[in-house]
Amino acid sequence: MNSKKRPARAILLAVICSLLLTACSSGGGSTATASAGEPQSIPERTTAETKAAGTTAEVPETTEAPATEESVTEPTETEPVESTAAKQEGWRAKYEALPAGLQEALIPSPVESGDDFLAMKADTLGGSEWSGAELANYEMTVIDCWMTWCGPCREEMPTLQKVFMELPESINMMGICFDGKEETSLCLTIVNQSGVHYNILLGDDVNGDPFNLADYTQGVPTLLFVDPQGHCFARFVGRPLTDAIEEKDALDIIIHLALEKLKGE
Repeated sequence: MNSKKRPARAILLAVICSLLLTACSSGGGSTATASAGEPQSIPERTTAETKAAGTTAEVPETTEAPATEESVTEPTETEPVESTAAKQEGWRAKYEALPAGLQEALIPSPVESGDDFLAMKADTLGGSEWSGAELANYEMTVIDCWMTWCGPCREEMPTLQKVFMELPESINMMGICFDGKEETSLCLTIVNQSGVHYNILLGDDVNGDPFNLADYTQGVPTLLFVDPQGHCFARFVGRPLTDAIEEKDALDIIIHLALEKLKGE
């Protein structure tokens, strides 16, 4: 009996050893595999991988705008606006401040006009025809009579333009160049250089057209003052140059004195 049991034991031991060897061979990769009791780490994804996977949405950073104080406009001092009436009366104060002799020198001389300027027609420097009928549209018209060779005439024109820009709309200004038909090109050059924008009529010094205004001027430069009915009622001959007052103010005074004469004041 005993001899029969040994082989059986040997067989059993062989089977057990075989099972053990099989178990050992299956556990040989344990060095590459984490044990069941250890936590598995999750590999971190880069930002690019996360965007590619679509698991997260990138939220743009927002910066809160700093609170701004409401701008407060501080009141600024502004110069008082001078009324039109006050501005037009400013000439009187300057006139009354002048010496008596100079006041008298600035008064336009009366003219006995026998001609009707309403019937006058002339060509303008701009190429159109001017009619005296336009005189009726203004309370008074100032006519600057000049010639191309007259130095004082040319020097006075820029100042006349400044005065003209400040006159009330009821007062018009224009010029007559006595030799304008013979010296049209030179006349145009002088006007452009002077910055004059009022109408310039072309006179004919040889033929006395229009009207032979030399009877009214007695020399150049001369300012003629014409009423709405076309009558020349006053004139001022020469340039009002004096150290006591600027030429612009002197011309402004002369024009307003003529207007007062027209109104009978």
